[in-house]
Amino acid sequence: MQFKKKHTMSFLLSICLVFTMFFLPTEQASAASIQLKVANTNSLNLRTGPSTKYKVIKVLKKNTVVTQTAKKGTWSKVKVGKTTGYVSSKYLTKIILSTSSTKVGKYYSITAATLNVRKTSSVTSQKLATVRFGDQFKIKAQAKNGWFKIEYAKGKTGYISHKYGIISTSKENAYPEGTIFGPLSGRTFVVDAGHGGAQKGAYYYGIAEKDLNLKAAKTLQQQLKKDGAKVIMTRTTDKTLSLEKRVQISKSAKPDAFISVHHNVYNKKSEEGYLALYTKKAEKTFTKYLFNALDRPVSAVSDVPAEEYRYQNLHVLRENPYIGTLLEYGYMNRKSELKKINTDSYRKAMAQGISTGLINYFKKY
Repeated sequence: MQFKKKHTMSFLLSICLVFTMFFLPTEQASAASIQLKVANTNSLNLRTGPSTKYKVIKVLKKNTVVTQTAKKGTWSKVKVGKTTGYVSSKYLTKIILSTSSTKVGKYYSITAATLNVRKTSSVTSQKLATVRFGDQFKIKAQAKNGWFKIEYAKGKTGYISHKYGIISTSKENAYPEGTIFGPLSGRTFVVDAGHGGAQKGAYYYGIAEKDLNLKAAKTLQQQLKKDGAKVIMTRTTDKTLSLEKRVQISKSAKPDAFISVHHNVYNKKSEEGYLALYTKKAEKTFTKYLFNALDRPVSAVSDVPAEEYRYQNLHVLRENPYIGTLLEYGYMNRKSELKKINTDSYRKAMAQGISTGLINYFKKY
């Protein structure tokens, strides 16, 4: 009798196990994590569970790269950054890489100031490292979207965009003759000489502001180019240029920053020295960096003081989608100050300070 009870219990336990296998939902862990991307939709819901009944925690755009860690029926458990959830598997596809015989094996030389290396060929993929202007890498493979696979460090590979470099058959002479390698290489700046043509600006002691602005802007252009930057001038001659046109030039250039050069007129006798102005909130820190960097070079050649950096609502900054500043080199209606600021040594000192400020700012931001 005791034997029959044990036999019966074992039989019932087996039945329960079979029932569980067939009727309880299961989550099949992948043998290894797989990287996939979102396809055929630009708004894929990431949910807390494997059903449309579960809460949406994030919406994924087309081509977003996800890491699939498991599958549950027609749903995939995925990780996006630090977020884990479930998406419908039918909107995921493999990331297909294809090689290009015309580029694999050649060298890719970076022309951007900085460029991120990522785990896969997507801007949403995990960042592995940062490469800089002048770095050169052998192209190991090319993804379908054009990105290059490179070895960014010994034994470490990743992907970088194919839009920010020069392709060559060897490392030597990849860059055009005359390319300057400096702390601002890969950066682009728009330098705006205020006023011009029919717009004289301030006029004191036989000197027009428009002329001083152009001299200062050209000196700044030379310094920035010396440090490796590409410089777009709003004007290089004495011509009339509207505020709207200056902004349009900046929009077309898509610069790292916009710098407008002016000379000032005081309303109070206590006002003296150079100052820097910003309009957008995002420009405050940028302007501070440039203003602070002026002190050492300027004080080495003159006693023109630093006034301040402050907010002012300026069209060329307000309507400009790129960060910028407007620099007032000094006051023209104070004869003693005009004599100091209207010198090549002063203009060069200001240019050196501005360039140093840009270098310091872009090291951090």
